[in-house]
Amino acid sequence: MRVLIISQYFWPENFRVNDLASFLNKHNNCKVTVLTGQPNYGEGKLYPEFKKNKKFFSNFEGIEVIRVPIIPRGNNLFFLFLNYLSFVLFCSTLGIIKVRQKEFDKIFFFGTSPMTSVIPGIIISKIKRIPISIWVLD
Repeated sequence: MRVLIISQYFWPENFRVNDLASFLNKHNNCKVTVLTGQPNYGEGKLYPEFKKNKKFFSNFEGIEVIRVPIIPRGNNLFFLFLNYLSFVLFCSTLGIIKVRQKEFDKIFFFGTSPMTSVIPGIIISKIKRIPISIWVLD
């Protein structure tokens, strides 16, 4: 089964979705691809290691990681709002372009608040006519 995981947060950020992607890829005869943003959770700026070597962060334990640009979270509510908005906009445009030639059987969305971050997953699900499962932690 070919699974597309969509999440604003993914490795090297520390979220449970990393474990899920790894488990699915190693077991259950799944081929996993992740569509995510650039890592910036925690300090609110892009990780220095990511800026130095973006290619290194395009593969996690044999899983293809496709990243879209986002505005870093920063350290105030205005930039946090822009961060959430930029993920939805870039993932719903560039993300769709980046996965358009790929085949998937299912989409799995992992998110925290706000729930609007699921919008790209719903759009891709409708375009590709495949089911989406949603896991929200808040």
